[in-house]
Amino acid sequence: MSAEPPNSTAHSPVFTPCAHARRLRVRILAFVGVLALVVGAAYWWTTGSDTSRKDALIAANEGRFSEAEVGLKAALARNTNDHEVVEALARGYLKAENSVEAETYLSRWVELRPDDRDARRFLFEFYRKAKNLEKAYPHGRHLLELEPGDAKLRNSLMGQAFSTARFEEAEGYCQALLRSQPNDRDLRSMSAQIRRARGDMAGACAVLDQLLKDVPNYTPTMLLRGIYFIESGQPAEAAPLLREVLKNDRQRQRQAGYHLAIALERVGDREGADRVTAQVRRLQDVANAEEAIRNQPDNLDLPVRLGEELLTAGHTQDGLRLVESVLAVAPTFAPAHKALANHYERAGEPAKAAEHRRRAGP
Repeated sequence: MSAEPPNSTAHSPVFTPCAHARRLRVRILAFVGVLALVVGAAYWWTTGSDTSRKDALIAANEGRFSEAEVGLKAALARNTNDHEVVEALARGYLKAENSVEAETYLSRWVELRPDDRDARRFLFEFYRKAKNLEKAYPHGRHLLELEPGDAKLRNSLMGQAFSTARFEEAEGYCQALLRSQPNDRDLRSMSAQIRRARGDMAGACAVLDQLLKDVPNYTPTMLLRGIYFIESGQPAEAAPLLREVLKNDRQRQRQAGYHLAIALERVGDREGADRVTAQVRRLQDVANAEEAIRNQPDNLDLPVRLGEELLTAGHTQDGLRLVESVLAVAPTFAPAHKALANHYERAGEPAKAAEHRRRAGP
């Protein structure tokens, strides 16, 4: 009996056209479902994120930066080149006085929008107020290229260039300003200072001499010319100018007195130099007292105490002024009356001393 050949289809799946079609339909439906999910997620991501970005910008513009901060940073994480969001963050941190974050976003704003005038001005002013002139200056210079008619900015850059030893650039700014304001005495004085800084002392002195002819008795020019006389080895010519400044310009008295003492000593008047030095020290004492009083305006004991110190040191006029200023606002303030009583006793005026003792009370 012969063996039958093995059935080769016994363990093989039966292939039919209907089964294949069903499997294909399942795969297509699965693919469409996944695609729908992806598209839906992408739509939600774009529309939802755009809505949250818009809401954050609105909140920031309305001054609600604390509410907007998280949303703005999330929007920036999605698009690091979003200059509107960067600007909102920069402005918000500036207003919040968060200097570290403000600098970060101001710098980024300028990177993204290098010719944006607001961006440049904000960063320039940020560094200027921080007294970081080395960082402020290049931004101010770029801003002036964008706004060449801004005379105030040009004046500020002139001062910054001078302070950072960019004397040639400072002179350029100064001469440009003088072309439109040829009679401005402060600009002319600045021109002299720049010339001196560049080594042209003769030119500097010539500018000041002409300025004093055009505007006599202008104390800032007189002070500067006196200083330049000393630096040029002419202390005798400096002394009269510096005396006038010391006498008439309270704002510049200490500086004038300091240089006058130098001039007097160099001409051999040591006694006069000592007197002026003592006067300068008195002015410094008074300035220190006034500064302390400004810092504590409601503390009446402070001007009385400082006035007593000035009176004891022999600065009678300034000491009386401080003590009497207290009585002008508080006529019965006993410590002030006691201070005046002590002063008048030392000065040999017993009647005035007795009156203030009486008013001071027990």
